[in-house]
Amino acid sequence: MTVVSGRVYAGTRTGAVWTSTNGGRVWSSAAATPGPVVVLAADPFAPATIFAGSAAGLYQSTDAGASWASSGLGAAIESLAFDPVNSGVILAGTDAGLRRSTDGGQSWISPGFSSRHVGAIAFNPAHSNIIYVGTGIGAYKTITSGASWTPVNLEGRDVVALAIAGSTSPTIYAGAIGVDGGIFESNDGAASWAPLPLAALPVLSMTYDSTGTLLAGSAGAGIFRKIGSAWLAADVSPENPTVTALAQDRGGSLLAGTAGSGVFRSTDGGAVWTASNAGVEHASVDSLLAVSSSSFAGTHAGLFVSRDGGVSWASSGLAFTQVNALAGGTGAILAGTNGSGVWRSTDGGATWVATTLASGDFFSLAVGGAMAFAGSTAGLYRSSDGGTSWSPAGFAGDVVSALALDPAGNLFVAVEGSGVFRSGDGGTTFSPFSEGLPADDVNALAVSPDGSVIAAGTAGESVFERDLSLVPPPVGTGVVPIELPPPATISGRG
Repeated sequence: MTVVSGRVYAGTRTGAVWTSTNGGRVWSSAAATPGPVVVLAADPFAPATIFAGSAAGLYQSTDAGASWASSGLGAAIESLAFDPVNSGVILAGTDAGLRRSTDGGQSWISPGFSSRHVGAIAFNPAHSNIIYVGTGIGAYKTITSGASWTPVNLEGRDVVALAIAGSTSPTIYAGAIGVDGGIFESNDGAASWAPLPLAALPVLSMTYDSTGTLLAGSAGAGIFRKIGSAWLAADVSPENPTVTALAQDRGGSLLAGTAGSGVFRSTDGGAVWTASNAGVEHASVDSLLAVSSSSFAGTHAGLFVSRDGGVSWASSGLAFTQVNALAGGTGAILAGTNGSGVWRSTDGGATWVATTLASGDFFSLAVGGAMAFAGSTAGLYRSSDGGTSWSPAGFAGDVVSALALDPAGNLFVAVEGSGVFRSGDGGTTFSPFSEGLPADDVNALAVSPDGSVIAAGTAGESVFERDLSLVPPPVGTGVVPIELPPPATISGRG
């Protein structure tokens, strides 16, 4: 994706290029390129000139995407960058090294790295003779516009993303994948790097608080809060730093469920956490839900409820089973269990009634109005009567690990081994929604309070966010966005 002069361009794996002139609210199809679009870049000196890199080579459009022609560079393209100071200078990273053009893409030469792939390129915005590139064996820097290169202390890492913030004293960010992967930050011109928190950690739970701050619970490293573009770590339970559930109660306090130390509570937006688990001190908490003045915790030993903001907890039934997922609102509460199906309560958790999903393992639930969805180890189920009765809704035989509903009623489904899917017609039809996500399984999904962003927590490569305002609405036969109230909660697999 690239943006120039108020126009947004988005390339797809099918070769299609989409464009929007109103911030992504409405999209129109531009001409297609011959192969899957890996990267797009717009010429800052000629906004109608767009380059699209694919496995089939580099293609150029001089009419804002209306037509495309080969640039003469036939290698598989992995990255592109325009010189921000000098017109006509372009760098292209390929699977066989770096290529450079000084005439707007008409001819190309090799300024180095002819035997390795170049997955990322970044120019210093104020001094374009300073360039950084990411390769399969680390990152490199030149201060001579590519005449010579030196490694910059990320040796051995497959660097696939680079970004520079600021111009006077720029901060450089590098994203690497693999065993030593993560996100790294440098404030001294790439002389040294520091890993950013959350990089490459398995994420088990997520929630947005009422201010729109995203919190992520990790496997073994506590909780992280996203403040601006940075992730800040918070220590929850030194004995059990695996955070399997997150929620915010109606009073604004945040609750965190752990794998063996019960529930913890924060009243300052997630910076400091204290034990808040009288009655569930040693419980393994799999799910959390706040409804009105009550908070519910699903554990390996059934369901517990707190009526005092999470200070103390008492049994709320379902003691015969493990409660993996919770969802609902003031009308009804749903509980997904291990082996015992989905249960329903209409009296604030005082009593529970089995639904037509009387057996099976359920790890995710989402509720919006009368519509409810349940993810199991055998597929997805849908209810149109608040969870009383259910019918299959697809993905038969697959593990549905996480669910989310946005305020417009669009349903997002994470399926182990297959990625994320989206439905705009209440779960009747689905389309893939995994663009930009790694191959790792998605453990948790969350939608921001205003419905503008969706976040996916993965099994090994951290959290990924996607701006929903830049995504075309679901399309296809019979697919019409439905109007549902905002979901009361979003549950993910713990």
